[in-house]
Amino acid sequence: MIEDYISSKQKVDEYSGFSGFDLDKMINMIVYVTEKTKGVFTTKLNKLLWYIDFLNFKECSKSISGSNYVHLPLGPVPDDYKWIIATAIEDGLIEEEEVILSPESAGIKYTSSVSAEESFFSEKEKKIMDFVIDYFKDYNCSQIKEKSHEEKAYRETKNNEKISYKYAASLSVSLTGN
Repeated sequence: MIEDYISSKQKVDEYSGFSGFDLDKMINMIVYVTEKTKGVFTTKLNKLLWYIDFLNFKECSKSISGSNYVHLPLGPVPDDYKWIIATAIEDGLIEEEEVILSPESAGIKYTSSVSAEESFFSEKEKKIMDFVIDYFKDYNCSQIKEKSHEEKAYRETKNNEKISYKYAASLSVSLTGN
């Protein structure tokens, strides 16, 4: 079943960042982000993953994970992110915890007690991941959601539509100039 799922995601095109989907690499990106942030809520995690993949495409003409991203009401998210996160939890690589934020709301926070397998990433990819994590370190979920909604990639796509990596060229975040 997992092999069928992964092979269905292997299409290499403008929606995958011209990389085949690599589940192990995507899960290691999630572990890397949860480890470096010392815990992150779902909305922010998904936006960080999007910014990381799209900034890598902007800088290197290919995504890191090969993930497709879709336009959802809270911003861009990896396609099938719930399944990907559930796989990381099932494999014991991250943990989830419901956190009560107020009497009316709660959120899911992800943490990791293991380190990412950094051998999955090039030095440039690690630099980009570190840059994005640092750039958004003081953003809460609402702020990073709003920032992602300002991006051309989000403004020019509709709900549930895949987001082309061609929009990476207009990304407001850049290794140089920030």
